[in-house]
Amino acid sequence: MTETNGFEIAKSATGGFVIQTLDDAHRFGKFVIDAGFFPAFKRPTQVVVAVQIAKDNNVPFSLIAQNIAFINNRATLYGDALVGVARASGMMEDFVETIEGEGDDAKAICSVTVKGLKTPIAREFSVKDAKRAKLWDKKGPWTDYPNRMLQMRARSWALRDAGLVQGIVAREEAIDIPSGPAIREVKVEVEPDDDWAGLISADAEADAKDDIADDVPRCAKCGDPLDDDDTKYCKDCAVIMEGGEK
Repeated sequence: MTETNGFEIAKSATGGFVIQTLDDAHRFGKFVIDAGFFPAFKRPTQVVVAVQIAKDNNVPFSLIAQNIAFINNRATLYGDALVGVARASGMMEDFVETIEGEGDDAKAICSVTVKGLKTPIAREFSVKDAKRAKLWDKKGPWTDYPNRMLQMRARSWALRDAGLVQGIVAREEAIDIPSGPAIREVKVEVEPDDDWAGLISADAEADAKDDIADDVPRCAKCGDPLDDDDTKYCKDCAVIMEGGEK
């Protein structure tokens, strides 16, 4: 791939790496996925997006990588990480969370004070709200940690409405958002530039591989189909595993 003018990611976003070309970004994405520490990432292009989110919000890449979740084709963050993103913005003066009331009258309140604004931005989510949305008896976090889920919903709303998290939704909220009706397919002819064409083709190929039947022999490391049933790794992975088990 050729170098793309303007495509540069700061050291602070990657913890020391300097990425100046799309080829650098794609190789960094593969490196992160091969490390196996961040299960949310399935493709190098998802890593590239996460690095850009880190840069846009002035936070370390590790914070995004450890807390990102892709839900309904949307990048979300765990609620704990949202607070870090808000603080990194430098615009949050105060952040207060409380849970008031008992039983059906219980509610979580999140109040955020933004620099330059006299009135704090407060959002709340109550047990009645959860019941109205058919969440209160939903098996999982809502039955295991109900107060925590009320807290995360109020936090997600407050930080987002305050404009401190670039519109990122808390993962705890996103998991309850319906995926919605199927989107009507519209064919549009697009001619991507040479740099992105390779990445788009690579992801399209990855999608096709995901649809291959399970009985096809696959590489024990990357999951790609094998040409030879007697081998354990594909050619690329065999090079990486050189010196170890073949």
